[in-house]
Amino acid sequence: SHKTNLIIGVYHRFSLTSSGKSQAKNYISVVPKSSNSIPPIIDIENINTSKIKDKTNILKELKVLENSLYVYYGKKPIFYLNEYNYYDYINKNFSNNIWIYF
Repeated sequence: SHKTNLIIGVYHRFSLTSSGKSQAKNYISVVPKSSNSIPPIIDIENINTSKIKDKTNILKELKVLENSLYVYYGKKPIFYLNEYNYYDYINKNFSNNIWIYF
């Protein structure tokens, strides 16, 4: 990508079974800082289909992940999600850019 001047980024599917801290640690361990990349992308499309429905804990872990990536990379992560998860989790809790799929 550097030879072609493409701007790249890395996508992370948010897990409901591991902490936001461990997910951030893993992401940071494999994704180098780069000034010419898009912000980290956090996919939360799986939340509304999961049997885990503890919204308070999901938000807590999502905030830990989002903040950890923001602090490390200096770029607010982008959320990739559907409209239901936007209204249920992101709308009033985050001010990040979003990509909504239908």
